Amino acid sequence: MRVEFVNEPAIDEGGVIKEYFQLLLKEIFNPDYAMFIFNPDIRMYWFNGFSFESPINFELIGTLLGLASSN
Repeated sequence: MRVEFVNEPAIDEGGVIKEYFQLLLKEIFNPDYAMFIFNPDIRMYWFNGFSFESPINFELIGTLLGLASSN
């Protein structure tokens, strides 16, 4: 996988793709989307059972997490 940001010349030696996944995951766990709930007692996110998101969106997140861990 190769990542390039628009108007940002960079050679991807792992730093650009790392930044991409950091930005992506920050958005995925954004409370505005209500896909995950943060439990402050155990400091862990978990699936929101009351989310109106389609199950395919959760599958997509799983795929992205798999890609992030393989890089």
